[in-house]
Amino acid sequence: MGDFIINYPLGRIIFNSPIATTSVVYLDYSYRTVQVYRANDAPWFQILQYMSYDTNNPDLQQISDGEWAIGGNHRVQMPCIIIESLSRSRSRPREIGSQGLILEQDVLFHIVSDNKNDRNKLLDILRLQQDLNHWLYNTNKLAEDDKYPLDYNGDLKANPLTYPQILEQYKWRKCWWKNVVLMEVASPHHRLHQGSVRATIEIIYE
Repeated sequence: MGDFIINYPLGRIIFNSPIATTSVVYLDYSYRTVQVYRANDAPWFQILQYMSYDTNNPDLQQISDGEWAIGGNHRVQMPCIIIESLSRSRSRPREIGSQGLILEQDVLFHIVSDNKNDRNKLLDILRLQQDLNHWLYNTNKLAEDDKYPLDYNGDLKANPLTYPQILEQYKWRKCWWKNVVLMEVASPHHRLHQGSVRATIEIIYE
């Protein structure tokens, strides 16, 4: 992609050759307001980042101090959803005479926000997934065919597949959300609001 790559998971522009520190870089992009993190991928330390969308924040100009001096993989931008796979799962037979199983996995969605309105909206969105279905895709086959949309640098490959295109070629099994409940909704600080949604994810494995 020219003289630079875009690391999408970490939100970085990486130039092949160093540019002058006085250079100004302009980008057109669509920003994802709600960040999504996986609890199992968390590095050994992370910090909550306030006012990350405020372009007038003077901390943006600091390169040797403050939260913006810390790498993006150690910053948690709010509002965000942190997905945690719980150590509670079970399987049971689907029908007599078949090897099919009904598999259940409990998942916890932690919501962290610096305002109550965003937290409540995200809790409602997750709560309303009760009894909805969505399709999963075969990640192993996708990797074997080298069709994963991002390369090892986190940059888009040429002609990357979109989610609908991935489902056309690598559709796996339907996933059902059930037992969706709100829990641990609290505001320990006027600028820190949190809540959790617990759900059971069910698939039929044949």
